Amino acid sequence: MKSIYRAIIHSVCQSVWVKEKEYFPHIVINPYAGTIKSRVKRKYVENVISETFGISEYPLDKYEYQLYVTEFAQHGYEISKQIIDFIKHEKRKKHLIVIAAGDGTAHELMSVFVKHEKIIKNVLFFRLPFGTGNDASDCENIYQALQIQAGFGMDYPQNILKVSTAKGRVFYSFNIASLGLDGYVVKMTNRLKKIIPGSFYTLFVDIATLLYEKLYPPQMMQITVTNGKESVKYDGIYLFGAMGVSGYRTYGDHKKILPDRNNICFCRPIPLLQKIIKKSYFFDGRHIMLKNVSMAKGDRMVIDYNHSIPFQTDGEDYLFTREDFPVIFEIPDIRLKVLKHHQPDINNRN
Repeated sequence: MKSIYRAIIHSVCQSVWVKEKEYFPHIVINPYAGTIKSRVKRKYVENVISETFGISEYPLDKYEYQLYVTEFAQHGYEISKQIIDFIKHEKRKKHLIVIAAGDGTAHELMSVFVKHEKIIKNVLFFRLPFGTGNDASDCENIYQALQIQAGFGMDYPQNILKVSTAKGRVFYSFNIASLGLDGYVVKMTNRLKKIIPGSFYTLFVDIATLLYEKLYPPQMMQITVTNGKESVKYDGIYLFGAMGVSGYRTYGDHKKILPDRNNICFCRPIPLLQKIIKKSYFFDGRHIMLKNVSMAKGDRMVIDYNHSIPFQTDGEDYLFTREDFPVIFEIPDIRLKVLKHHQPDINNRN
C-alpha cells in the first residue's frame, strides 16, 4: 500500500470521530487527484501527518476501516453503491465517509447518496482538499483537516441542488450548477487539461472563451426565480446563469462567482474589450457591481430556452438541447451531514 494511503488512513482512524464518537470510517482515495498525483504535494501531506502524530510508520492492522481507490472515470458512482450496500448490512449505524479526492469524485459519491434518505441520516461526509480546485471541500488545507479530525469540527447540514430537465434527466450539485458560458469553460477545461501539461491549458481556455458566442449565440431566456412564496421573472438574453446551494460560493479554483448571501447570478452579454478588461472582476467578486450582472436569492429557478447550451454541475460538463427545457433548479428538503470547522469565521456557509 502506498505510504500516502497509509498516512491518510492513520489520520482518519485516529480522529475523535472514529475513536470517541464511534463512526465507522470509509476512505475513498482518487490516485489521480492533484495532491495524490503530485510527488511534491504528496510528500508534503505525508510529512504533515507524520509530524502531527510523531511517527513515520503507520500500524494499520489494529484499525477497522474500508478503503476504496478509484480506478477509472466515474468510478465514484460504483463505489458509493458499494458503501451503501455495506451500510445496509452493517450493524453499526454511524458511518464517516472521508473523500481524499477532488470535487468531481465527491460529486459522484454524494449524488448517489442523496437518493437514499434513510441512510444519509447516519452518514457524515468529510471532503479533503486534494483536487485541483477544491471549491466544495470541507476544509482549506491538510492542517485544518487534522484540526477538524482532532475535535475542532462539527457536523453541519449541507443543502443540495437538484437540476431536472423536461427530458427526465436529473443532476445534483453540492456547490454550483450553471449553464451558458460557464458550462463551455468547464467543457474546454476538462478537455484541454488532459492534453496540455501544467497550467498552460488555462491560456487556451481563455482563448476558447472568446469564441463562445460564435458557437452558442445567446438567445432569449425565460427565467423565473422563486424564494419562498415570492417569484420574480428575469427574462432576457444572458451569457450565463448560475445557482449555488447557498451564497458565499466559489468555483473554478476559488473564483468568487457568488460572493455574498445571494445564491443566483445572471450575466448579460459583455462587449469583447470589456470582457477582457473586466475578466478579473469575476474572479474576486467585483462583478456584482457591473450593470450586466444580476444577483438574486432563491430556492427554485425555472429556465426556458429554445436552443442548445452547455451546462455544468460541480465541474462536470454536459450539453442541454432544446428538448431539455424547461429546466428546473431547486433546493429540495434533503440535507447531507458534512464535517467542517466549528469556528464561524472559517465555516460561513450553510
